[in-house]
Amino acid sequence: MPLIGDFNGDDRTDLFWHAPGVPTDWLWLSVSGPITANFDRFERQVMSEFRPLIGDFNGDGIDDIFWYAARSETPDASASSGSSTTPTATWA
Repeated sequence: MPLIGDFNGDDRTDLFWHAPGVPTDWLWLSVSGPITANFDRFERQVMSEFRPLIGDFNGDGIDDIFWYAARSETPDASASSGSSTTPTATWA
């Protein structure tokens, strides 16, 4: 499932490719120019049945990922700093 956002704050559209469970997830950060679409790719492992929601949840102008699981797991928010994505909050 491709998810779009600006995860590093450079005003370019980035992609997060997510598949629930064991498959490898990928963060594609855009390094595109005016004529070509190019991405730097980074491997990520979520390893769970979370559903990702994209938004600027901490108000810093950079898109974050809110991870939600409807049943037994608690939701987490991962904030993008522009150079990394780190868990910032857990709700019970």
